Amino acid sequence: MNSTILFFDVIIVGGGLAGLSSAIHLSKGNLNVLVIEKNSYPKHKVCGEYISNEVLPYLNFLDIDVFKLGAQKN
Repeated sequence: MNSTILFFDVIIVGGGLAGLSSAIHLSKGNLNVLVIEKNSYPKHKVCGEYISNEVLPYLNFLDIDVFKLGAQKN
């Protein structure tokens, strides 16, 4: 029997948007992260489909370009 032992620095259960962004942030710090979420992504809405301009620098830090994902400037 071939068994593999997996090691995670952080396990996030019930990820949602906060868990997913936290996992991306932690992985940028070279941590091995596992997200356990029963729903498939993209599933969650942000504040009624509204993303504040104040979070755009943080999302850019995470290498997430919301405009390439379909967000529109107003």
